[in-house]
Amino acid sequence: MPTRTLREIACRPLLLIFLAALCVGRAQAQTNDDWSNATVITTLPFSDAQTTSAATTETGDPESICFIGAAGSQGRGSVWYRYTTGASDEFLNISTAGSSYDTVINVYRGSPGSFQPVLGGCNDDGISGVFQARLSGLRLRAGTSYSIEIVSHGSSTFGGSLQLAVASAPQYLVTRSDDPNPPLAACAPGDCTLRAAIKSANTTPGAVIVPAGTYAISLGSSGEDANNGGDFDIRAGMGIYGAGPGQTIVNAGNLDRAFDIDPSGGTASGRVTAIIADLAIINGGGPSFFGDGGAIRAYDSGGGNLSNDFVALQRVKVSNSRSQLNGGAMALSARGMIHDCEFSANYANSTGGALTLGPSFGGGDTTIDIVGTTIANNQAPSSFSGGGGIKSTARLRLTNSTVYANTSGYHGGGLYLTGTGNAELRSSTIAANVARSGGSGTANGGGLRIDGGTLNLANTLVANNTTGSGAGVADDCTAGGGTLGANYSLVRDGSGCVFGGTGNLSGSDPLLDAGLADNGGPTRTLALLAGSPAIDSGNPAACLDRLGQALAFDQRGQGFPRSSGAACDIGAYERSATDVAAPDMPVLASASDSGSSDSDGITNIAQPHLLGTCTDDDTMTLSVDATPISPTAVCAASAFDIVPATPLADGMRAITVTATRNGSTSAASPALDIVIDTLAPAVAINTGPSGTVVDAAASFTFGIGDGLAAECRLDTTSFAACSSPASYSGLETGPHSFDVRAFDLAGNIGTDTRSWTVAAPSAPATPLLDAASDSGRFADDGVTNAASLVFTGSCVDGDLVKLYDGSDPLAGASASCSGGYAISVSGIAEGAHAIAASVTRGGLESAPSSALAVLIDRTAPAAPTILGPTGPSAPRVDVSGQAEANADVSVREGSTTLCTAISDSNGDWACQVQFQSGGSHTLTATATDLAGNEGPASNGVAIDVDLIFASGFDD
Repeated sequence: MPTRTLREIACRPLLLIFLAALCVGRAQAQTNDDWSNATVITTLPFSDAQTTSAATTETGDPESICFIGAAGSQGRGSVWYRYTTGASDEFLNISTAGSSYDTVINVYRGSPGSFQPVLGGCNDDGISGVFQARLSGLRLRAGTSYSIEIVSHGSSTFGGSLQLAVASAPQYLVTRSDDPNPPLAACAPGDCTLRAAIKSANTTPGAVIVPAGTYAISLGSSGEDANNGGDFDIRAGMGIYGAGPGQTIVNAGNLDRAFDIDPSGGTASGRVTAIIADLAIINGGGPSFFGDGGAIRAYDSGGGNLSNDFVALQRVKVSNSRSQLNGGAMALSARGMIHDCEFSANYANSTGGALTLGPSFGGGDTTIDIVGTTIANNQAPSSFSGGGGIKSTARLRLTNSTVYANTSGYHGGGLYLTGTGNAELRSSTIAANVARSGGSGTANGGGLRIDGGTLNLANTLVANNTTGSGAGVADDCTAGGGTLGANYSLVRDGSGCVFGGTGNLSGSDPLLDAGLADNGGPTRTLALLAGSPAIDSGNPAACLDRLGQALAFDQRGQGFPRSSGAACDIGAYERSATDVAAPDMPVLASASDSGSSDSDGITNIAQPHLLGTCTDDDTMTLSVDATPISPTAVCAASAFDIVPATPLADGMRAITVTATRNGSTSAASPALDIVIDTLAPAVAINTGPSGTVVDAAASFTFGIGDGLAAECRLDTTSFAACSSPASYSGLETGPHSFDVRAFDLAGNIGTDTRSWTVAAPSAPATPLLDAASDSGRFADDGVTNAASLVFTGSCVDGDLVKLYDGSDPLAGASASCSGGYAISVSGIAEGAHAIAASVTRGGLESAPSSALAVLIDRTAPAAPTILGPTGPSAPRVDVSGQAEANADVSVREGSTTLCTAISDSNGDWACQVQFQSGGSHTLTATATDLAGNEGPASNGVAIDVDLIFASGFDD
């Protein structure tokens, strides 16, 4: 047969079709289809547009727990991106908005074979109305490499036009711990409540940063879903990050739950991925709260609307929360991750004293991972409930976790698995839980109750669980149906469950510690005692996590490795071969306990002396809030005294100590709770005088923050106890100061001061004598004979005006100024007077004004003398005489005034009379002085008038 070239072969129709498809496939292969060829993101913001129809699914691609469909699916047609953070933590928004196909976002650490999902790094259908994904406010740790995987959700077709955007997320820093009414409209820099920050993130998704403090819900409106009252409504994807569960506390005050996630069921903004981390929630719900999820709800009892939301909790502690329905701490029908959390002392009247997982009667496709978590002392006491710790219809994967001392009034004191729920319990401890019969019901499954679904145990310890009241009857597991399997697990009383598998122990006392303790790590754990059969009895190959990877640590995390012996231990706690007993609780030295008491554990000394007893030569290490600090100390004379090298942060600090001997470290001691408070009380004078004031009184209002009581002083006097307002009177003119101080429990002193100057009012204008009171010739000469005088003048309304005669006040001569003053004075003696005015304002009297000279003369002048011609006179006659100086002289005939004159300074006066008739006329003269006093008439003078003189006869 002749040899043919490839070109010749390609001419054949069938082969041509095959080779064309092959060539096209090679030409369009995705460059970032494999993780090893991931596109590296170097700067933000980043965007990428590509067609992903040729993307494939690799064997090493990890499972996506966001994927809606068959649980545990990898998705289809993955493409990869890689991003490495800088020197600080970063918060990212990642979106596939604008893509042409149904996308899912996953974020991981690690590499193929060792991928670990990032907390909350998962979203499907995060954009409303379409099938694109969106992650918002995702926290990435500093200096860490992350892988971003985009997969297709489609089951038969996948890939298409991908639009990827990665950017830094908006950050909303909470600055206020109150919950005001009305609520703030939005989060503003420097003025942001937790409610306002969530409201802003609902509008523009990002990260909400909540510093240390207690954030109390005080607005009512339970059941309101617009985040305007009651619980905080998370209506869009976001991350909420506190400063740690011992520092950031959300107190729901039994008004409502704390957080309601996607209350609209995705209709508002798409399916959300909500992340809550590093905080505590207390007092959620309450005895009258008839909602699901006492502290957190992302729950739809019907099962549909919330199934592809995603909820992630990390280092969250929920306690003392209560629901009259499902989930005392949390009701969750969405997918989720719960890492390093603790749920304690919660209550549900229906199901799930701590957690209700999955919708009411289904949800095997709803994957929920619980890792490194303790669920303890919760209750679901009703006879129709079940699941004192957990009630689940979901696909539950519980790893490195402890379920302890929970109580149910129905089935499943620790865990109640029902419906289509499946559960994988890996390296976990289920102990001391109780199922008690409530009412007429019969309870069983003190530790585990299985009613359908599948339960698999791996390296898990189930012991000391009971059914019934009192001491109860041993009942670690009871199955009413379902499929059971166990490998390398210890079930002390498994009579109610038949497990297949290998390496299991039964009937053995696991020798557990007496109760939960702080054995290190973020949560309390239940230690194995020496000689426990669970020690080294786990899978000899490795204790695996839910992803099939070997567990590096036990529930306590870093510093507590697995497999310290021939094999890992069964249960959540890995006992070291040389365990050292935990020391006693440390104490705060009395000399370091500042303030009014040296034994209250409240101090302003940030580097206090911390003391304790120990075994000689042990190395003692202090931890503050579970974080070791330096320096360490070597025990000597059975004691240690450690002063932290770095000042402790303000706030409540949990101080524990461990002992290290021959390379083995003990569990932590019980915690000593102390409060470091280096901040002085916020003492502030709010109101009071400043600058220059005309007031002899002063009143100051002030606040003292967290001070115990206030002390005040005026000027240089000694401090004395006081309260707001502090008032003073009778102050002298001149400079003054007011100081207030307050001490808090730690002995910090807060102070504030206010300086001001007291000045007298300005002297008023010279008073005036009212014209009606100024008798005599002139109405403005100050000479008067009036018995009652009225003085007038200008002044400042409200001033008190007082009159003085010289330096002596005039009795009764005062008035309040109102548009000026008019003061009537009686009884002033005759004589010369100097009338001045003063004003008093704010208790301070001004200097007197310049004086008004007033002469009071009520004595009539003496009768004047009058002289006239002798013998016959012409009709025009000159008369004259002597009178009081400056007097008004009137010459009269009878009652008729014929002429007037004013006497000069010598008393001389003269005037001319014009007679109209002849004959004899008798004239008299009277004198009226300047004050208007008229004296008696003079003696008469006879004038003989000859009219002939008037006609000029004598001329």
